[in-house]
Amino acid sequence: MVPDYSEEKNCRQKLRFPIEFYFLGLFILFISFFYFLKLGQVPFHPDESTQIFMSGDLEEFFENPAGLIWKQNIPVESRMNYRMLDAPLARELIGVLRMVASYNALPVDWNWSKSWQENKEAGALPSGGLLVVSRMASAIFFPFDLFFLYLIGRKFRGKSLGWIMVVLFSVNALVLLHTRRAMSEGSLVFFIILSIWCILQNPKYLILIAIPAAFAFNAKYSAFPLFLLGLFTIVFRNWGILQNLKKIILHSIAFILVFLLITYILNPFLWGNPVQSIVVAIQARQELLIRQVTELGDIKPGWILDSPIKRFAGLFVNLFLAPPAFYDVGNYIQETSASELKYLLSPFASLFRGYIGGSIFLLLAVSGFLFGIFGYREISNDRKQYLVILAVGTILQSIFLLLAFPFPFQRYIIPLVPFSIIWVALAVDVLINSIKTKTIRIA
Repeated sequence: MVPDYSEEKNCRQKLRFPIEFYFLGLFILFISFFYFLKLGQVPFHPDESTQIFMSGDLEEFFENPAGLIWKQNIPVESRMNYRMLDAPLARELIGVLRMVASYNALPVDWNWSKSWQENKEAGALPSGGLLVVSRMASAIFFPFDLFFLYLIGRKFRGKSLGWIMVVLFSVNALVLLHTRRAMSEGSLVFFIILSIWCILQNPKYLILIAIPAAFAFNAKYSAFPLFLLGLFTIVFRNWGILQNLKKIILHSIAFILVFLLITYILNPFLWGNPVQSIVVAIQARQELLIRQVTELGDIKPGWILDSPIKRFAGLFVNLFLAPPAFYDVGNYIQETSASELKYLLSPFASLFRGYIGGSIFLLLAVSGFLFGIFGYREISNDRKQYLVILAVGTILQSIFLLLAFPFPFQRYIIPLVPFSIIWVALAVDVLINSIKTKTIRIA
């Protein structure tokens, strides 16, 4: 009797990696090599010192975890103030990589009221090695960004959209600058992309969106709209599948609990009295915002975005038109100008920025959004759902940024970068296919 190997053969075929992923892997390795090669040449931002200084919380956790907890009757010192104001993930990732590489945290925080030289003498300026290791905590996500962007494009429309998204992300000037600093933007962008990918998966398991959404939120609190988008997705995509309001409510509750649990674990200052700690943190955040508005308004009158039109314009200018912003407030322009000029020598440092390139990309982003709206009826039900969720996510994130931040700081619009790349890529893909078929269709 001849053995039947057909089942074994079918298993091998199922496990075989599609050849497209080999090409994708080679491309990601190639691009990532140059991305990491210039890691140490990215112009320094003093907020990197603050994150490296605060990464000392990791040693504190092992030596005296009680010291990380907010206590009602103890005055709030600078470290506790940072724990209440800033999302924790960036400093925790820096702490892990720093300890693996046997580097100590900075002994003091950067003092903006002092000169560059005074901060350097005080020990607030990191060495080259410490800075590169700390930046890896943000930059390490770049290859995974590319991989999941490809999967998103492939799932939504096909391989061509996936490749366009990967290429656009690889040469995006904001990505190349802001995700290569020892700050929160690298992990923030990755977990936003991962959240979008999770949204496209089986509707019955959408509570898992809570995991990347919570990590994105704890990378930077401006990602809070992902929490709302996750809840919307659970209801919207499960409505016709579970056909049971009770199950949808239970899934939503599970989503909220997972999100809150991750946030609680990552924020040790909450461990003593979570409710009161959150109230105090929100009050501290509001006081900081008022103080920043007052101080920045005094330094540069008219700089504060104090009207809806100014905020709307500021959002689109920073997202598409403005050159990469090396600093928010120019306290140390003289000390950083040399590294900034050297960085700008790269052809990719400001690629597609400015009035011409930026306007083209703005037009493409708007076109991609409109193609999605007007082509809604022509696509399958699954793609209709994806399109609605991406549109809702873009709108929620835009509204949140418009309401929350009256400052023209480029870093604040980074949560919109993955969404903008998706819409630009969609427009490019539709236009390429329209040239081939002489018909504009999103399907």
